[in-house]
Amino acid sequence: MAKIIAVLNHKGGVGKTTTTINLAAALQQKKKRVLLIDMDGQANLTESCGLSIEEERTVYGAMKGEYPLTVFELNNGLSVVPSCLDLSAAESELINEPGRELILKGLIAKLLETRKFDYILIDCPPSLGLLTLNALTSADFLIIPVQAQFLAMRGMAKITNVVEIVKTRLNPNLNIGGIVITQFDKRKTLNKSVAELINESFCDKVFKTVIRDNVALAEAPIKGLNIFEYNKNSNGAKDYMSKSDSLKNGMRSGLDGLLSSTGKSTQKKEPAPVKAEKEPAVHCNFVIDKSIHTRMKYLAIEKNMSLRNIVNEAMKEYLEKHEK
Repeated sequence: MAKIIAVLNHKGGVGKTTTTINLAAALQQKKKRVLLIDMDGQANLTESCGLSIEEERTVYGAMKGEYPLTVFELNNGLSVVPSCLDLSAAESELINEPGRELILKGLIAKLLETRKFDYILIDCPPSLGLLTLNALTSADFLIIPVQAQFLAMRGMAKITNVVEIVKTRLNPNLNIGGIVITQFDKRKTLNKSVAELINESFCDKVFKTVIRDNVALAEAPIKGLNIFEYNKNSNGAKDYMSKSDSLKNGMRSGLDGLLSSTGKSTQKKEPAPVKAEKEPAVHCNFVIDKSIHTRMKYLAIEKNMSLRNIVNEAMKEYLEKHEK
């Protein structure tokens, strides 16, 4: 049975399409049958795969009910359902359609009656509109690429809230499969600080392997190639292959191997400098309610603070209020 993975971040430029294409290519290198569905009206995935945005049959017409999903077979072994620039209009054109959030799910189910795939990867638009809801309603797992910049993190709370709503109302099988840090440069202090904050905030949901900043990843789509066709020895190829190695036995077991609350990053972690005047820390083992942890996690992201500092501030305020 095909595992359906949606790749989403409603901020553009974080490596969403790059992650979709190259993770699919890495899986295909492992002899997996992979289908890519371009649900982004910018059609960047379509063009990056060497297809035209003027194809006669795209996901746009399928969403409107004009024909079933049309699959294009690439020379590299990947299968693609292309997009077009008109797809963005589907948001308004389908607004009054009954069951509009379930259209893509029905199209995929119909396709799987005659075609077999091990993985279906959906490249979502950089928004949380109807097209994204269709992708989330169809998916088993969600992968969230996050650029190692503070601004790229600010929408994370919104995404996780939408996922919970979709799970409650439309797709109880949806889970956040993982958060992947992209465009990472270990030489930049900001990148390291953001990576640490993401790991503190989301713990076992963060992929251990980060995607390093790599010029080959930017150049490959210009040629209509994935990273393995363009430069299989690049850091980008190595990073995406690292993820696919753990996915080859199935999505659940793969994510269990990739996601670990105690797992060490493949990047060498440099210790942060400790100020001499800083008060020494004490390690505490205690359990808090999940809802409180979630609220503190979102607050840490919004305030660009570590979870530790959020907890310390909350405790100080409580002590100042109640100590006599």
